[in-house]
Amino acid sequence: HGKVFKTHLLGTPIIVSTDPDVNKVVLQNHGNTFIPAYPKSITELLGEHSILQMNGNLQKRLHALIAGFLRSPQFKTRITAHIESSVVSTLGSWQHMQVLLVQEETKKITFEVLVKVLMSVGPGEDLEFLKREFEEFIKGLICLPIKLPGTRLYKSLKAKERLLKVVKKIVEERKLAMEEETDEKGMAKDAVDVLLRDSSEEPSSDQIKQSLPLDFISGNIIEMMIPGEETVPMAMTLAVKFLSDCPVALQQLMEENMELKKQRKESGEDYSWTDYLSLPFTQ
Repeated sequence: HGKVFKTHLLGTPIIVSTDPDVNKVVLQNHGNTFIPAYPKSITELLGEHSILQMNGNLQKRLHALIAGFLRSPQFKTRITAHIESSVVSTLGSWQHMQVLLVQEETKKITFEVLVKVLMSVGPGEDLEFLKREFEEFIKGLICLPIKLPGTRLYKSLKAKERLLKVVKKIVEERKLAMEEETDEKGMAKDAVDVLLRDSSEEPSSDQIKQSLPLDFISGNIIEMMIPGEETVPMAMTLAVKFLSDCPVALQQLMEENMELKKQRKESGEDYSWTDYLSLPFTQ
């Protein structure tokens, strides 16, 4: 077959490419020549408002909004505090555990930080509900596209409905609070703020900007949780594995971080994003 070949997956004809150059051309195409397509289970679960099914100006607009927020110094300050708080809390729960599953524990940390960054939801019943329903929802992303009661896709769609109901309520409450707020010039505290503020801004004279619907915002907030389920936890788990296999690298990593810990203990200051940037080997 070579590096590029035709096959079928989950009942859908597809072209598989394992060639880095071909993949680069496709991924950097921005929907001009190659239109993104996904298995039916993914399109069913993510819905019509999914960023995966967007092309053109709306996709660029959403990417620009979120990327601008993630690059901001204020965001980096906040996420550093969220990560430290979540890691410290999770480490405290490990004391009496005889067996530690690294990937599962990093999933907990990543999901907690993501939900805080996306919707400002902290530890509690709401977070546990979101985590439980999200785990049920994401199980159906890659499955046979059979939507009958009892099937994987059906169960995941029901979980998505419950998720969407809670997230939409959060978005609606935030929108109402923003409408009542007299000072709207403060820094957006999470992704919901970013998307709502863009919807409420006045368009320029030469450009008509349509407000982002609440269903659109809610659906994409759920979609932004997906990296916390597999991508980041898998990378962290592999990092632990490879560091365990290389004592020299592990020792260098520990020395670099313990020196930073000593400095912070002496100064009494919290960790900051610039602290991370000061750790060349850790990066």
